Amino acid sequence: PREALLEELVITTDDYFNRSLLEKDVIRLSDVYGDEGYAYAGVTPRTLPDPRTLTVAVTYNVEKRQLVYFEEIIIGGNTTTRDKVIRRELKVIEQELYNRTHLRQGIQRLHGLGYFEDVKVNTLKGDTDEQMILKIDVTEKPTGQLTFGGGFGSEDGAFGVLSVDEKNLWGLGHKIKASINLGGESTRFDIVYTDPWMFDIPLTGWINVY
Repeated sequence: PREALLEELVITTDDYFNRSLLEKDVIRLSDVYGDEGYAYAGVTPRTLPDPRTLTVAVTYNVEKRQLVYFEEIIIGGNTTTRDKVIRRELKVIEQELYNRTHLRQGIQRLHGLGYFEDVKVNTLKGDTDEQMILKIDVTEKPTGQLTFGGGFGSEDGAFGVLSVDEKNLWGLGHKIKASINLGGESTRFDIVYTDPWMFDIPLTGWINVY
């Protein structure tokens, strides 16, 4: 509705005409239509200044075009991380209506995993104008860390520390952190195993042995 679109505008918050706010409105209106499935919606602003009253009339012309669905989601470049680990972080699925905000959030979640150096996203035309192919190419990076050290204390004598931290075990997104502390008087070990998606649902479970 027109009233709902007007509420999205920020140019009305300024007393003076501001072209940067105009550009923000264009992006925002495009996102509003993009969230409703209009992936190719276009918003064109038109301004009409009035020198007598020192005002500007602003018109946003919107061309919705057709609704678009995700025909296929293609994952590439994942040599270690399994497909399902990537797909479950996406906020969009195949055969679902296009949603720009969900797509953006899904890509942000992939970056936040810490498994990839880079995440590239391409949208390709599907078999029809109403279909889109989403292609995601990732570049893996090391997700494990090994730390060790040692020393000598006047009371406990020699001691050593060894720890292993892996954030993407077996490419399943499981996490394991193990450490052992060898001392003259005592030896301590600690292992934490975490599955952030138990039963393939967003339910975290962990085991701690020490």
